[in-house]
This record gives sequence, C-alpha cells and structure tokens, in this order.
Amino acid sequence: AFRPALPGPAAARRLFHEEQGGPLAAGLIKAMGLYPPGDLVQLKSGEVGIVARRGAGATTPWVATLTNTQGQPVAATQMRDTAQPGFAITGPAGERKGLTRVLPGRIYGLLQ
Repeated sequence: AFRPALPGPAAARRLFHEEQGGPLAAGLIKAMGLYPPGDLVQLKSGEVGIVARRGAGATTPWVATLTNTQGQPVAATQMRDTAQPGFAITGPAGERKGLTRVLPGRIYGLLQ
C-alpha cells in the first residue's frame, strides 16, 4: 500500500534479495516461477502472450499467444514453450491496449 505495484519478476527478485535467499522467497519462486500464470509477456518471436502454466524451470513457463509476430491480435491462441530459444521471454508486455479478450478455457487448455 505504501509503494507502487511491481511486475512479477521484479517483485520476486526484490523479495529474494530482501530475504537474502530465505526459504519463503525461494519457495515462492519455486512454486510460482518468475512469471506466474496470468502475467503478460513479450516473446523473442515478437508475439505477446499470457502465461498459462509453469514450465520446466522458473523462467520458462508455457505461454498462450495473444498477438502474432507483427503485434496483431490472433483469433486462435498457440501454446509456446519458452524453453525454446525462439520463444524465450524477453520481458513483461508493456501495453494491454489493443489486446482482445480471450476465453480462459482457451488459455488454460480447456478449449481447443
């Protein structure tokens, strides 16, 4: 309440440093990853997506695409494994403007 909100990765890093790698911070990062489900991220491919679920590591979640490589909204989401170099996360997505609403079932694997 006394400071502005931080993006997920920045908040996790700050907690880890403030706790000096303590068990609370390490456990939170291990459970949620640096990019928890629901975070908007920019991919190396140029696509913007939303984190759908954890991946093999804390920095490599599975992401459902919301835009194509030119930044245009897509009608059908594609799942991207950010452990693959071409789909690596380059950082949080800045703008939410222009992104269309997507059914949660499509992102979280309940719909095709």
